[in-house]
Amino acid sequence: TLGSSLIAREEKDGTIELLMSRPVSRRALLAGKALVGVVILFTVGMVGMLTTVIMSKLVDLAVPSKDIALATLASTLLALSFGAVAYMITSFGKARVASVGLATLFALGGYIIVSLSGAASWLKWPSRAFPFHYYHASEILEGTYQWRNMLFIVAVVLASSIIAWVAFRRRDIA
Repeated sequence: TLGSSLIAREEKDGTIELLMSRPVSRRALLAGKALVGVVILFTVGMVGMLTTVIMSKLVDLAVPSKDIALATLASTLLALSFGAVAYMITSFGKARVASVGLATLFALGGYIIVSLSGAASWLKWPSRAFPFHYYHASEILEGTYQWRNMLFIVAVVLASSIIAWVAFRRRDIA
């Protein structure tokens, strides 16, 4: 994923020590890499949104462009939450493969748990620990979404970013 590759590339190439020994704070290094990831993700999201809005006009889709834009923004934030989790795992020094695997497990496992929570009542409580529980594209497109649900997804991004910063700050130059 994008989140894991932002740091892992230097680790794989063996240049992370050189990068960390430069007179740039680790906070600035981590923030710069995170900013690049956010810009890439939101650029892709905006291209997707524009394409969807244009296509919806061409086929006379009865969904307002505003709702399409909001659904795209919400899905981009959802993707950002999973990227932030991968970024956090990578900041601990875990291999890119491990961070991708764990982030994928979090995303896919969360999706499955949330999907099954309607049929298995014992999964209702655990499903609240995953971003998919708070993302409802159909409600966004219908204009009935409770936007306070998005706070959980934003909280995952913020918590992952803070943990990544703390973990990366403590890494040794090998």
